[in-house]
Amino acid sequence: MNPDPVAATAAVAALPHDLTPLGMFMAADLVVKAVMAGLLLASLVTWIILFGKVAELAALGRAARRGVAAVAREPGIAGLARRPRLPRPLALMLGEIGEEIAQTGIGPGAAPASGLVERVRSRLARLEAAASRRAMAGTGLLATIGSTAPFIGLFGTVWGIMNAFVGISESQTTNLAVVAPGIAEALLATATGLV
Repeated sequence: MNPDPVAATAAVAALPHDLTPLGMFMAADLVVKAVMAGLLLASLVTWIILFGKVAELAALGRAARRGVAAVAREPGIAGLARRPRLPRPLALMLGEIGEEIAQTGIGPGAAPASGLVERVRSRLARLEAAASRRAMAGTGLLATIGSTAPFIGLFGTVWGIMNAFVGISESQTTNLAVVAPGIAEALLATATGLV
């Protein structure tokens, strides 16, 4: 069966000719648009978390360097405890040490209580674990987005290619001008997912 040349010409004329990424997005099916919009939103969330984590870790690094410098200038814990405006990590550690000493009941000139060092180590380990949990906050979302985005983009591609095949069957022609825009839209969804 020969396709009607007039119908084929009309189908080609009805195709979107704007093959820029924005033009292909605007001409895409609603499902493909939703996939690409979701992927762009996920990308925005990823970048926000990335810049937030970089700033947070940089601030923690600066505070740690100031704490190490403060410890290097003082001969003992008592001198550190008297210093005003200690970096937050160091102040938290000194607070935990002071609380453990107070609970143990050690005063000036008293003999060290048995097991004090181990209890202080345990408190500092808990403090370190809590800081690590705070630093890792948000990374689970990054891992989820990173592992699912390519598959979501692939779903958009499959949907777009199905629509391209529907367009081919409706126009009853395999002219490249009929096939190319639909496949280009579908591949745009894959590119968005990969990016």
